[in-house]
Amino acid sequence: PKPKPPAKPKPARPGSGKPKAGAKPKPAAKAAARPKAKPKATAKAGSKPSPKPKAAKPARKGAKRPSRSGKRGYVPTASEPYMSPKQLAWFRQRLADMFEDANLRMGDMLGVLPEQVKLFPDENDRASQEAEFTLELRERDRDRNLAHKIRKAMLLIDEGSYGFCSECGLEIGLQRLIARPVASMCIDCKKLQEGLEKHRA
Repeated sequence: PKPKPPAKPKPARPGSGKPKAGAKPKPAAKAAARPKAKPKATAKAGSKPSPKPKAAKPARKGAKRPSRSGKRGYVPTASEPYMSPKQLAWFRQRLADMFEDANLRMGDMLGVLPEQVKLFPDENDRASQEAEFTLELRERDRDRNLAHKIRKAMLLIDEGSYGFCSECGLEIGLQRLIARPVASMCIDCKKLQEGLEKHRA
């Protein structure tokens, strides 16, 4: 009898064999890299958002201007001779500043009144407009009277009689003049005058 040929070895199936000792496993295929999203800028905890700069409001015509006749570095005191040249110079500058402020306010009101003249069909609107006009006219009259008193006070400085009561001739006082530089009477004579005016009324 003929001898049988040796059997051919079957090919090993993929993955069926055991990995050899010491062999490193193959790394898995990397997934397609996605673009990383940029992190949003977040405000730090406790930090306040920076406020937006406010737009400057335009100055309204007719609005009162701040007085520039404030107290300067030097202020007259009772330890000095009454109505010394230094004190008179201070009061003259104070009166000049007040006079300029009054003129500026009157000029602003002259431009406002014609612009605000409107005919409102509603009675309430007309009444409110008339009330505003009356108030503005009173302010103009007050500034006009103030300007007249300032001119008189500056004439008294030139004559050398500023700071003395026009009725009794006594000193008006520094405190009263600093508070009201156009005062022409001392406090006692002023009270007496106001009492007589009330009695006549």
